[in-house]
Amino acid sequence: MALFDALTGGSAEDAAAKNAALYQQYGTQSQSALDKGFAGAMPELTNAVNAYTPLSNLGAKYGAGTNTYMDSLGLNGAAGNANAVNAFQASPGYNWQRDQAIEATARNANRFGAGGNELAAVTDRANNLANQEYGNWQNRLAGFVNPEQSAVSGAAAGQAAGYGAKAGLWQNDATNRIAVLGNVASGTANSNTAVANAELAASGNFWNGLTKLGGTIGGAAIMAM
Repeated sequence: MALFDALTGGSAEDAAAKNAALYQQYGTQSQSALDKGFAGAMPELTNAVNAYTPLSNLGAKYGAGTNTYMDSLGLNGAAGNANAVNAFQASPGYNWQRDQAIEATARNANRFGAGGNELAAVTDRANNLANQEYGNWQNRLAGFVNPEQSAVSGAAAGQAAGYGAKAGLWQNDATNRIAVLGNVASGTANSNTAVANAELAASGNFWNGLTKLGGTIGGAAIMAM
């Protein structure tokens, strides 16, 4: 250590400069590490959210059935009810069942000589079968309600969790970056403060040394007289 450095705090300045460089290096490397972590995690969270798309699409398929069900109940007005009637398709065995029922009714009516009541009986039987078939169709449509609710709620919960994780990643990343910047600033400031204190101490030592040196010289001169 040079005498001038000891008196002026030059060595402290060198140390502070080295410390400041190390803090800057730490800040740069930390930010780079955070960049890599963020860049790697965010796509994975996006994939996690997208993984629920098939379940959401399944819910939409079930929803087509529940929409028709609500149309059939008249919940969507006359237009909706018309859509349901147009969408209705009787089961494959309905025509055969209807024909068999009508023939049985006709035979029974002829057996007892119902006469004019035969047509009414046949018509009522056909209408009852049609209503029953339509009701069965509505029941099958109603069966889509619970699966739709399960699929939609499952997809919504999964996607919400994914978006929440994304938000958490943003928040944690910002918190970590702020912490790094704070560490760099704090460390640099502490180094600068140490330099200032060293310079003050060195200055005091310098003037104290001069004072003592002056006293020593003065005393020597007096003794020499």
